[in-house]
Amino acid sequence: MAQHNYKHGHTANRKTSSIFAIYSALKRRCNNPNDAAYDRYGGRGIEVCERWMEKDTGFINFFEDMGDRPSKNHSLDRIDNEKGYSSENCRWATAKEQANNRRSNHILEFDGKKMNVSQWAKDLNLSVSTIFQRIKKGYSIEEILLKGRVHRKSDERIITYKDKTQGLAKWVKELGIPRSTITNRLDRGMSIEEALSKTNYGTNNSRTTTNSNR
Repeated sequence: MAQHNYKHGHTANRKTSSIFAIYSALKRRCNNPNDAAYDRYGGRGIEVCERWMEKDTGFINFFEDMGDRPSKNHSLDRIDNEKGYSSENCRWATAKEQANNRRSNHILEFDGKKMNVSQWAKDLNLSVSTIFQRIKKGYSIEEILLKGRVHRKSDERIITYKDKTQGLAKWVKELGIPRSTITNRLDRGMSIEEALSKTNYGTNNSRTTTNSNR
């Protein structure tokens, strides 16, 4: 194995290139139960494709498929977070692009079906942005996935949470959470459950950092 590493030049002179470090890390979190991130990857069935796991040429194959990362601001992103690492499901993306990808994988359940926003948009011939705007406004799941235009008598957000539907102002009073906190959470693509939780989710930066480690 050492001979092949020397040939591809990414571990020469006891130095490891950033892309080889990325490759090594993705293998560890999918295959090593002792890795700190294993539970979120290998522990839930995320695997590395056979081509990238080949004993002598795995890294070479990975590098041929993905190329070098475009900049230090790019990291490896899985397009579908429920699938593993392969050339078909991976891309180099910035933290912002990864955050948008995570938003698109927001799961909605309706009429016995569970799909992410991108899948619902395709299934119903709606735009992704339309669905997210409806989520942000606190529409019910029926209104979110309605094909036509949603009409409301006022701009007050109507939110259904734990089988109870009422305006945002009443939720603010009932839960003791500032209106700005709830609206900011919804604007960041959080679910209704997250937006109305008293848990402190931290800043946008903390959530973005998590996304960049995919």
